[in-house]
Amino acid sequence: MARREIPAPGFQLVSGKRNPPKDWPKVWVQIRNGMVDEQAPWPIIGPRWKWAFDNEGKPIPHPGDVVAVKRAD
Repeated sequence: MARREIPAPGFQLVSGKRNPPKDWPKVWVQIRNGMVDEQAPWPIIGPRWKWAFDNEGKPIPHPGDVVAVKRAD
């Protein structure tokens, strides 16, 4: 993984409230601490990008939250 500015070149910001479009097969991801996963793209399946919520339903920021994505074809 490499640390880059957010969003990294070619990446688009995501809110964490929904997954990227379902027609994207996989995505390269950048997490909140600026790291970009360069090993393998992530599949577009599963739960929303945010995993932790407070008692009021607001997302709790975490260094591992996905903050930007780039389509991987």
